[in-house]
Amino acid sequence: MISVQFDVCIILNEREPEKQNFARELEQRLSARKWSCFRLKPSRNMLEIILERKPRLLIIDYVLGDVGSAMDILAEIQNEPVSAILYTDEPSLNVAVTAIKYGAIDYIEMSSQQSLERVLLAAQAELDRLALVNSQTSAANAHNSQQHLICQSDSFKACVNEIKSLAIRPIDVFVIVGEAGAGRNTLARHYAAMRKNKTFVTEIDLEIWTDVLSSLFGNPRDPRIEPLLSYGNVVFIDHVEFDPIGELLNSVLENRQALSTNRHVGEYTTLVVGTKCRRTAMGWKKLLDIPTVEVPPLRERSADFFPLVQQFIEEAVVNSHHKVELTQTFLKELIANEWPGNIKELRAVITESVYQAVASGDNPTSHTRRKQSQGPIELPLTLAVDIKDAWEKCFFAQNALPDPLLARKTLDESLGNLRVCAAKLGTNVPLLLQMLEASTNNGKSV
Repeated sequence: MISVQFDVCIILNEREPEKQNFARELEQRLSARKWSCFRLKPSRNMLEIILERKPRLLIIDYVLGDVGSAMDILAEIQNEPVSAILYTDEPSLNVAVTAIKYGAIDYIEMSSQQSLERVLLAAQAELDRLALVNSQTSAANAHNSQQHLICQSDSFKACVNEIKSLAIRPIDVFVIVGEAGAGRNTLARHYAAMRKNKTFVTEIDLEIWTDVLSSLFGNPRDPRIEPLLSYGNVVFIDHVEFDPIGELLNSVLENRQALSTNRHVGEYTTLVVGTKCRRTAMGWKKLLDIPTVEVPPLRERSADFFPLVQQFIEEAVVNSHHKVELTQTFLKELIANEWPGNIKELRAVITESVYQAVASGDNPTSHTRRKQSQGPIELPLTLAVDIKDAWEKCFFAQNALPDPLLARKTLDESLGNLRVCAAKLGTNVPLLLQMLEASTNNGKSV
């Protein structure tokens, strides 16, 4: 999953030259104020892109061509942590009221240069407010992160102690290596929580990253574009094994000095690199002379297994509003499984087990009456075998190229979305692209 968070997303109907100029100038003015922003042209997958890139602020036009209106987007993101400003040349009181109802913080008419200044002032005020809220809650988030980090096994205690020692000294790059699902991103967030001065973590997954890797350090041809690495004091880049030609590694070698000072928070930026490949980790370690933290797999954390199970069950119970009963059969199946997907697979299977128990053991139409009279319902918990099988099929198929014809058919069914297509095929985006490119070069019809 791509987890790069931007400050501002601009969506105007740029088919009109005037709005295109507005969008361009707005982007330039925001970038000059050191806010990361990107422009989107109205398209049918813009909602997916918004949810993927997670902007803090959305500046959006009312009419979005033939793909709908701003209300369609605002209705979908009203429960997401995204603020919105409606910026349009079609003033309407009804539209303004509806936009505010859906959670927009302002409604600004696009009429003159003064309206552009109004948008900039409103955007600056909202982004400053969000930055203040983020700084006030960082300590609480750090406490929660440490409180819920289960660390009873000796192997994981040693791993966490290494992270703590790295957090108290200035360091620009280090590597976290571990199997798929072992918790590399969890440790990266824990490292960020342990830092003395905390802002936020930027997360990037190279397994599905499609942009130029060197852009992480900015564009030398356009100094107005801020590098992604300057927007968080901890940047976690996972799956660096999907950088086979070493583009990212070379960029780090050439731009390592840029990590020493973060212009936004006035301190050094730490680049945390994650990989499941020991050879890749060794390459980074030798070339950059940096520390390596190894995450133990779940099979080596026997003392953590049942506390993790209990935590995942409690999380699922809170979300489903039902109590569940642990059966001996369920516990035996948990112990018997090897869990090749580690903690991530364990969490997915337990969560789905709770939901399946709720779905099969309760009648939603009569639940309200029973709950009032009898209290929470205890449901027998059995292993979600279908989810376990699907998860392990995906896990073992990660290095297998899909059939070209099946891949093309699935890609069409997924409306061209590579991430969705790869998930359906049980593979990853780089391998999917590799297969499609090789087949095209060989003249095959895919």
